[in-house]
Amino acid sequence: MAKFAFGAPPKTITRTVSFKTLDGVSQSIAVVFRYRNREELAALNEESAAIVKCPDDRMVADKDGNLTDGRTVTEIVEAVLKANTLFLMKALESWELSDALNEANVRRLCNEYPSACAAITEAYSNACRDGKLGN
Repeated sequence: MAKFAFGAPPKTITRTVSFKTLDGVSQSIAVVFRYRNREELAALNEESAAIVKCPDDRMVADKDGNLTDGRTVTEIVEAVLKANTLFLMKALESWELSDALNEANVRRLCNEYPSACAAITEAYSNACRDGKLGN
């Protein structure tokens, strides 16, 4: 007989996330994630994606008449940083860094260590979807 019950997921999930810095040094960070079910995780992904999406009024036609993103690279990077920051602020309960877990520091992490941002985002999705794998 199964030993789990519906409606009793964990409130948090603890993981150690590894990544490489831009100079190739392996680093890791211990984090505590807020649990989300599949629907809640999908909604968070959609909320983040909406920030990155080019607004209709900024779309421009290329030489073939196809619509393309009319924002500058700087504007696109700003939107990605904003989306990354929102996602991690909603995903993380805590982290094992000497700097406080707050919006400014999460943005700084995403800006200065993009591989850490990507690794934490992937680890969060995997943790909510797959749980703990291995021994």
